[in-house]
Amino acid sequence: MCILFFQLNDKGECGTYRLVLANNRDEYWARPTSTAAYWGENDNCLSSLDQEPGREGGTWMGINKQGKIGVLLNILGENLPNRKGRGFLARDFIASNTSAETFLQNLSADVVTSEYNGFHLVLLEAGGQHPSAMYLTESSEHQRRGPQRLSLGDLHAFGNSTVDKPWQKVEQGQPRFQKIIEENRSPESKNKLVDSLLDFLNDKQQYTTDSVLGGTCRELGVSTVIKDERSANCVWSPSIMYGTRTNTVILVDSNGRCDYIERSLVTPVDENDPHTTTETFSFNIDMTST
Repeated sequence: MCILFFQLNDKGECGTYRLVLANNRDEYWARPTSTAAYWGENDNCLSSLDQEPGREGGTWMGINKQGKIGVLLNILGENLPNRKGRGFLARDFIASNTSAETFLQNLSADVVTSEYNGFHLVLLEAGGQHPSAMYLTESSEHQRRGPQRLSLGDLHAFGNSTVDKPWQKVEQGQPRFQKIIEENRSPESKNKLVDSLLDFLNDKQQYTTDSVLGGTCRELGVSTVIKDERSANCVWSPSIMYGTRTNTVILVDSNGRCDYIERSLVTPVDENDPHTTTETFSFNIDMTST
């Protein structure tokens, strides 16, 4: 499971930042995953990569130096075997020369719902003179609508349910995310902004009254304890060796300076004394291309 919050602004809007993004990846502790790095000789693309046999090379979040970002979020309850790996969708977008709109149109035209378990694929273009944000949802519980364009300047959030039935942590997290941005707009506050976003992503406050999550968990036979643990931004379920393994923060300022910060849970996990590592990357994105 994952959660995503972001605000992508057009040029001249919202002060210092073109983009502020915060994302969590929740996964079983045993699933092998690399930490964030450029892709070998291809130093244009940056992400962590899945190392699960049969899924090697996929990712839930990645960026390239042109400012293309792909984020994948799975939909809880849709996890049938023998489906295609969804992580290649985000990877293929950032490795391509295709626009977000064309990529999602092609995917929507080609995709057969039964080929994949449910997902949201959120694609951002944070570089150039004309930034954009779009998403595609594929779910057996959601009427197919094709690619959807998201407004610039507004805050957007996605979780592990369909967009018409958001979990409480997605709804309640939006004003908190907005407040963090508003309190840390200036360049001098960048370190505080990053720290505040990481604190937000690692908040274990549980939304135990979430009826949408509760209903899904009842259908799946998930215990109340695990349901409540999944209701928090930071999921911590040591009884099933599962939880939030990666926090990612991406900042792009008005000059195109990009900071990519990823904090990862060290595995094997010592549940009594967990440790993390942090990788930080900075590069410039062209903001003048058309």
